[in-house]
Amino acid sequence: MSCYQVDDEHIHVLIHAALTYARTGTVGRFYLPTDQPEGAPGVIPWLDGTTRLVLTEATADRVGQTLRDANTACINGKYAEDEAYVYAYRRPRFTTWTPLEILHAINGYRYQSDESPDWPTSPAAAFCQMLEASMIRSLPGYDAGPWTIDASSIPAAIVR
Repeated sequence: MSCYQVDDEHIHVLIHAALTYARTGTVGRFYLPTDQPEGAPGVIPWLDGTTRLVLTEATADRVGQTLRDANTACINGKYAEDEAYVYAYRRPRFTTWTPLEILHAINGYRYQSDESPDWPTSPAAAFCQMLEASMIRSLPGYDAGPWTIDASSIPAAIVR
């Protein structure tokens, strides 16, 4: 696979979507694994003794930098480069992306960033998983589906 640096606007949209859905109560907060010490701005202790960075407007630059770094690490590893990029969050040009469009953007970002050996346990992977789950839960009709299915359950496509 080839990979490339996603545009900052792509990351702006992902961060904005996460902030928006966290604010509206559709999801809780986004807690990303971090090696920053407890007490650093936006960093809280976690149950397993590690720390988490909470996504807020104040930490959006750091979370976005985490996404940028994962994308860059994939490119640097694949093409034996040694580039670094600085990211600064800003409100995206458009803020009305649908959950389906955000899901597609998550997949596009993941495809450009997931070849690093540490990807599965990276903060960027955790961000993608949390945002993906948020978008799925916000899809129209999601709440109408059954929480569990048993032998008496009937799919919505079957005329009742």
